[in-house]
Amino acid sequence: AKAGRKRGVAAIMLEALQGEGGIITGDPDYFKLARMLCDECGALLMCDEVQVGMGRSGTLWGFENLGVEPDVFTSAKALGGGVPIGAMVAK
Repeated sequence: AKAGRKRGVAAIMLEALQGEGGIITGDPDYFKLARMLCDECGALLMCDEVQVGMGRSGTLWGFENLGVEPDVFTSAKALGGGVPIGAMVAK
């Protein structure tokens, strides 16, 4: 966490479930550690929900399966129902 303050880390961005090259789910412990590190150094935890958001992972958002709440998440694809659209949601 001290390294984050010294280097000015703004955010950590993770993907809850990777769909390219196979379906690889995020490790809940890894995401909780990332949340803790962000909290300690004042960085934002961001989740990329472009592929798994809008119910594609069994919950509305993929991060809900991992026991963390990001500060920011992105959404697209299913959000527009065929219309090219993207969004960023922040606290």
